[in-house]
Amino acid sequence: MLSLRQKKNGYTLLELLCVLGIVAILSTLALSNFGVLSKVEAQRSLEEVQHAVGTMRLYAIGNREGTRLVCSQGGYEVITDGGEIIAQGEFPKDLTFVGEEMAQVGSPLSFNPSGRPANAGTLHFKLRGENWSLSVSPVNGRSRLWRNDES
Repeated sequence: MLSLRQKKNGYTLLELLCVLGIVAILSTLALSNFGVLSKVEAQRSLEEVQHAVGTMRLYAIGNREGTRLVCSQGGYEVITDGGEIIAQGEFPKDLTFVGEEMAQVGSPLSFNPSGRPANAGTLHFKLRGENWSLSVSPVNGRSRLWRNDES
């Protein structure tokens, strides 16, 4: 005969889910304290700048209006020839804009109304001591983000 008061071995599903939730919260706090999340955020911000370059080219083609990318220490803006800001973003604290090497010195990265680069070159960033570069081809306007091991 089966006893109504049998002793259970193991844990219930609810107990396991509570433990998993606590572990997830503690691991998120630990990762943010070690700076892992801030580096990921900075890398994502670099990818956003690369995406903005593609967006400004497509905008120039679609709207038959020139666009330019203006970077500063705090972030970036994509501006049309008419002065409208079509994209912008802020850089996290671990990401710094270092400078640019453009074909036409003193002019920002820009696309003419046909989508061809009016001024192409390379943007340089520093992400937690690592050098990163975003190059834009002067022929087709394609962008390439890469880690630059040169000083």
